[in-house]
Amino acid sequence: QSDNNRTLAKEGYVKAGLSTGDLEEAHVKKALSRHAADTIVLASSEKIEVASSYVVMPLSDASGVVVDRGTSAAFIQKAGKAGVEVFVAGR
Repeated sequence: QSDNNRTLAKEGYVKAGLSTGDLEEAHVKKALSRHAADTIVLASSEKIEVASSYVVMPLSDASGVVVDRGTSAAFIQKAGKAGVEVFVAGR
């Protein structure tokens, strides 16, 4: 784990971006995102503001994020400011 990833993991989801605890999974997700027209992320509220060891991409690189109703208004606002469209499931 690099020093950069450790630092990002302490800062939470918005600053760290999209992350995973599995290096191989991170590489696969990076490749998929690079070749996709749009990247829509599904994020449950218990994973938001938590970063794993391997950063896949900055949140601002996603086209949108689908969250559940338990997601904080602060995260929704931060994601919007990052230029990411937020969809709340169940609304």
